[in-house]
Amino acid sequence: MSSVAAPAAHPSAHAGRHFSLLPALLSYLFPGLGQIYQGRVAKGVLFFVCVYTLFIYGMYLGSGTVTIKGTTYRIIGNVYLPDTSERPNGNPFSLKPPTLANIYNRPQFAGQFWVGVAAWPAVWQYLNYDPNAETGPAPFYNFERTPGDETLNAVNVAGDKFIDLGWVYTVIAGVLNIMVIYDAFAGPAFLPGPHAHPVTGFPLYWRVAAAAAVGALALVRIAVRVASDAPQNMYWDLPVLIVVVSLVYSATRFDEWGPILGEALRWGLRLTGFLAAIAVVLLLVELL
Repeated sequence: MSSVAAPAAHPSAHAGRHFSLLPALLSYLFPGLGQIYQGRVAKGVLFFVCVYTLFIYGMYLGSGTVTIKGTTYRIIGNVYLPDTSERPNGNPFSLKPPTLANIYNRPQFAGQFWVGVAAWPAVWQYLNYDPNAETGPAPFYNFERTPGDETLNAVNVAGDKFIDLGWVYTVIAGVLNIMVIYDAFAGPAFLPGPHAHPVTGFPLYWRVAAAAAVGALALVRIAVRVASDAPQNMYWDLPVLIVVVSLVYSATRFDEWGPILGEALRWGLRLTGFLAAIAVVLLLVELL
């Protein structure tokens, strides 16, 4: 009697995938730390440099100092959570506890929070905020402290930078770190096949150099901003965003450096083309 071979079972979507809570927690605290703990050191360094570069750059864009009639107004970054629940219409849905209403009124912080320890001073400032004090308590003082309404109005009106652009960068940094946390928890989106081998064309020093280049790009741009008295154009801030988003997104999809860098290049070109198209449309609308 002949036997009929059983049909081959379809591989599970989670075949070969391992889930680890501790690395995920570490990557929440400090982006990339979970990957370093797992032995994926270069990838962890890439995540650390990219996420913090975007976050710090956004904090810089969201800062400003102006002097009006002898009074100096200063904002240190845009990562803060104001207590607005007691204001008129500050809690339209009667949310409990009031913190939910405050996050509803400033949803940016819900994204910024995921950057990890770097956003915790804002929580400290929120819990210890005294509207009658000029500074917050030690050790953070005014760092990530909610600025007063008068200060916000003065810096936004008289400042020379696009303050609101800064929180976009810090929010994207937090969202990117959610992807980094998942990579530490469950690995990249596409696991290598059973016969895949790491790509040998990119030695460790090239991988570290890629991460260092991202930070250098941001530092050069900040230096140009500080040194120049000319009006600033927001489009010159986009390369930092494009490079960081492309690298982090690609590194959460693959573990091999060949696919990571190739995918990053493709996404960098896509983002550049998309943003260039938007710029052309805006220019045409302005001309018409």
